[in-house]
Amino acid sequence: MSTRRFHLSASLLAVPVLVACASCAGVKSLLSPGNDGEATFVQVDDLMSRIERIHVDCELARQNIAASTDALRVMVDPEFRGDPQLAHGDLVSALELSERQAEDLQSDYNRMTSSANKVFAQWEENLKSFSSDSMREHSAVRMEATRARYDTVLTTVGPAMELYRGFNASLRDHTLYLGTDFNEESVVLVEREIRVLFREAEALRADFIHCTETCRNYVRKATTRSQSASTERREV
Repeated sequence: MSTRRFHLSASLLAVPVLVACASCAGVKSLLSPGNDGEATFVQVDDLMSRIERIHVDCELARQNIAASTDALRVMVDPEFRGDPQLAHGDLVSALELSERQAEDLQSDYNRMTSSANKVFAQWEENLKSFSSDSMREHSAVRMEATRARYDTVLTTVGPAMELYRGFNASLRDHTLYLGTDFNEESVVLVEREIRVLFREAEALRADFIHCTETCRNYVRKATTRSQSASTERREV
């Protein structure tokens, strides 16, 4: 079953938005007067949905890492007495799912950064349109706080994504090795490498848990009052 069929968690169902100032917390768009005097609405829902998608991608990556290492652990267990061909097939399937998830994460990450660049560029442009210095300052403070939370998402997800690709590459090497030569001696020969891979997998799973937390924090802090109240009512 495709990992794309996973549903967003209940805490992420609201689609929050960035706000230009405290007085427009319930508005779903940033308002920017154009040169011709007409209002230009810049939708920012897309960025929220991108970050929500990254949250799901990171959770799926964590699950795929666990599944693939479990499949490898079955094959290299000294007490293994099962069908080698079947066990190796399970390992290949788990690896392929993990590799596809890494591709999905990279694709969604690229979309998120593209969306964020547009949102913050427009927000900076909007600052020039305020007639009130105090309101411009309030909006600038909110923009920097939002950018800081977004940067936290980048600095946690980006490195984890790179490590995930490296993990999959190493797992593919192990899968190829065992598929070519699977016996007691061949497993003993790579025991050290296998232990290293398991340690890397454990650390990477922890990294992805941290990634989901930073995404959740971004969404929670950017959610409007009405959306927060609606979410709380659903949870009750």
